[in-house]
Amino acid sequence: MPQALSDKADKVIHSKAFSGTATLASGASFDVTVIASDESGRPSGSKVVVVGLHNVSLQMAMTGDMSVTIKSGSTALTGPMRFSKDQITNFNTAIMPDGHFKSSADEAIVVTLKNEHASTRSSGIFGYLTFYYE
Repeated sequence: MPQALSDKADKVIHSKAFSGTATLASGASFDVTVIASDESGRPSGSKVVVVGLHNVSLQMAMTGDMSVTIKSGSTALTGPMRFSKDQITNFNTAIMPDGHFKSSADEAIVVTLKNEHASTRSSGIFGYLTFYYE
């Protein structure tokens, strides 16, 4: 039977804000490293277990689509989540005590924003996440 977070040893929950802006050509992307592989206070060999994404907001030009992908280093943990100017560009996840996803050992958590529109766009992403080390 799977264990719940409450069945495991006490976890210290951390939160970390992130932000990044760039001017992106069509199809171009940029990465925002949220939790570095050598983050201060991160235990060597640890994985980052993300338990929540909060107030994630996309800044987009008036037209066009953007996608967001969450990665462990360069390996995608999520598929591209597409957003258009006609959609809500702010989202949150529920708290998942056992984690929505986790990095590989000693790998960064990276958020990638990609311009899915046919022309150059000024873009940005902002928010914070909650996590613990495993």
